[in-house]
Amino acid sequence: MQRPYMVLVITMWFIKSEKRCRIGKMKFLADMGISQRTVERLRNKGYDIVHLREQGLQRLADENILAKAITEERI
Repeated sequence: MQRPYMVLVITMWFIKSEKRCRIGKMKFLADMGISQRTVERLRNKGYDIVHLREQGLQRLADENILAKAITEERI
């Protein structure tokens, strides 16, 4: 499954283009395909990001992850 790779690519694009983005405007939800280290780096740069592991939801089904992201307006 390529989904974690795609999320990482999107994440890295935002890190590289942060000067063009307004920090804090986008909210991110990181699933198990994204390392905690990446989450910490983004948070240190001012991004609003949460990791499923931090909320004890690391075993959440993909459908529920998507529903959570929609509810919290996260990508």
